Amino acid sequence: MDEKRLAARMEWIKRHPEAELKHNMLQRKACHDYRGKGIYMITLCTEQRKAVLGTLCDSDELHKQPWVKPSDLGRHVILAWRDIQHYYPKVQVIAYQLMPDHFHGILYFTEDIPQHLGQVVNGFKIGCNRAVRLSSQ
Repeated sequence: MDEKRLAARMEWIKRHPEAELKHNMLQRKACHDYRGKGIYMITLCTEQRKAVLGTLCDSDELHKQPWVKPSDLGRHVILAWRDIQHYYPKVQVIAYQLMPDHFHGILYFTEDIPQHLGQVVNGFKIGCNRAVRLSSQ
């Protein structure tokens, strides 16, 4: 990142103290309780944005628009996402979208829970990492 852009970003951060800087991205609002009832949208990227979750395919007879054909790993990621509600009964999986190099998901906390959103997502990532290890054996 060039010096001008870095300076502009640092100035923005000074003007917005409610945001925390994590991993070079503004990810979390410091004053929000991520254990509370609500809808949370999550985006997770693969390491180095490698397209390992699936392949982008053209539209065809079954798909009116381009679509992603999941790889074996992509299928495991989808299963791990759907399993979240089994581990956290007060969390509902609303939707997800698998992309070749990232994953979008929406979770609904039906009520306040003792676990932080980060713990829920970390459990999902552990399941995905387990799938990576199993698929490489």
